[in-house]
Amino acid sequence: MPKLYSLEQAIPEVMKMLAVKGLDTVRCSNLDSGYQLTASNGLKTARIRVRHLQYDENYKDSLLPYPVYKIKAFPNGKHDNHTLRDVDFVVGYNPSEGSFACVPDYVFRNQGLACIHQKEGLRHEYYNSWAELDSFMTAPNGTKSILESREGYVPNTGSDYDFHRDAMEEDDSVERLLIMLEHGTVSDEIKKQIIQRFRTSYPQVDKWLNQRSKDKPNDEWNKQFDI
Repeated sequence: MPKLYSLEQAIPEVMKMLAVKGLDTVRCSNLDSGYQLTASNGLKTARIRVRHLQYDENYKDSLLPYPVYKIKAFPNGKHDNHTLRDVDFVVGYNPSEGSFACVPDYVFRNQGLACIHQKEGLRHEYYNSWAELDSFMTAPNGTKSILESREGYVPNTGSDYDFHRDAMEEDDSVERLLIMLEHGTVSDEIKKQIIQRFRTSYPQVDKWLNQRSKDKPNDEWNKQFDI
């Protein structure tokens, strides 16, 4: 039988994993705080919110050859940016597998929920990886604000693929895909890759693209991206 998630059990497990990395961990005693623990390397300290890395029911019938998870940053799905005002990372923990995902706080700013693919797909780079935390610990002061500036969409900033990916994947919206493809600054080849990636992962994107090609069969935009 799968182990049930318990925050009180998950926090010590996450602290153990961080200790193995050589980080000093302290559990927060302030119940009003947005984070449950801190991790420090002696130079920098990260504030961490612990949540459940649970299976995403939207993918229960998926043909993907790997599991897909989700992390709800807030209890009962409540979206409250005020809660994340003092959080640097949300770490999702799965007790059945002993797996985790370490996700930067800004990923949750628009929706409060993050979809995590185990391999290849959406946000797979966070699964069982402390890479973002390691970068945070070793980066000079100010790096976090640079990362946060990628949120939203500002078409005149000359933003790169990562900016577009982060801005769009917050709510997996077709609207953001449309904005990025029509106004984005990345190359057409990368746009083709993004289209294929998202139409494979999200049925609503594939449906929208197919409908667009039917509505505008001679549109140059469709031909340009092989839709």
